[in-house]
Amino acid sequence: MLERDWKLLMVIYNEKNITKASKKLYLSQPAVTRRLKHIEEEFNVKIVERNNKGVHFTEQGKYLVTCAEQMLENLSSIRRNLDSMNNKIEGTIKIGTAKNFSQRSLPNILFKYKMLYPDVNFEIVTGWSNDIYKLLCDKKIDLAFVRGEYKWSQGEKKLFDASICIISANEIEKSDLPLMNRIEYSSDFKLKDVIEDWWKSNFTSPPLKAIKIDSIDSCCEMVKQGLGYAIVPSTIIKKTDNYFKINLEDKDGNMITRRTRAFYHHDWENSKLGKTFLDFIDTLEFENN
Repeated sequence: MLERDWKLLMVIYNEKNITKASKKLYLSQPAVTRRLKHIEEEFNVKIVERNNKGVHFTEQGKYLVTCAEQMLENLSSIRRNLDSMNNKIEGTIKIGTAKNFSQRSLPNILFKYKMLYPDVNFEIVTGWSNDIYKLLCDKKIDLAFVRGEYKWSQGEKKLFDASICIISANEIEKSDLPLMNRIEYSSDFKLKDVIEDWWKSNFTSPPLKAIKIDSIDSCCEMVKQGLGYAIVPSTIIKKTDNYFKINLEDKDGNMITRRTRAFYHHDWENSKLGKTFLDFIDTLEFENN
């Protein structure tokens, strides 16, 4: 079986739909169906069963998907090892990153690294930190930039701690928050938990959630227009923003912060490409917010 066939199995399994898999693979639906039939004939097994909801993998099909994960990981490891034997620094780094980090910090990091190593390419996946963390656990990315507290037993680098703060267009008192309109935005559950725990430790009544929006950037713009206050990570605030700001503190008066770290597997760390990138990260200065 060719590498593309192992990848095809993985995509069909993840999408559970031939049409969606075809789009992701940039192949026509008949081409995907033919490749799948060829694989079934090669192993003399039924891999999927079709119904009106898509495709369902048989037990033999699920076993082949497990084999596909192992085969693709082995091929990736072989390429990394061969690349380490060359003097030239080249290859592709697969990075998963929290959304805000991808907007605020990552572009500058990649620009500076590419100046040193122009033959290195990147594949970037953005999302909530918990989703990026899962991708790293499944070895679908090489490096994860995540925010919040996660248990990780392999390689990590602490980058910076960022405060969490209340922002408003005008000066306010913390004690008045239960009577004021809050603008809510979509975020990962760990940040929501931190904010909710702080609120419960300070107030007995729930917040007045006047506006809910999916984008934190749009939330900040609404704060600027005086539509309410918001509780956000300080990393989202630009130096040119003119908010009134109150940092969240615990009952002992300590600032509540959110940690940003880079996680990676030891085998990637030991590859030449991984070592080069991680050594480069060590040269950077991240501003604590």
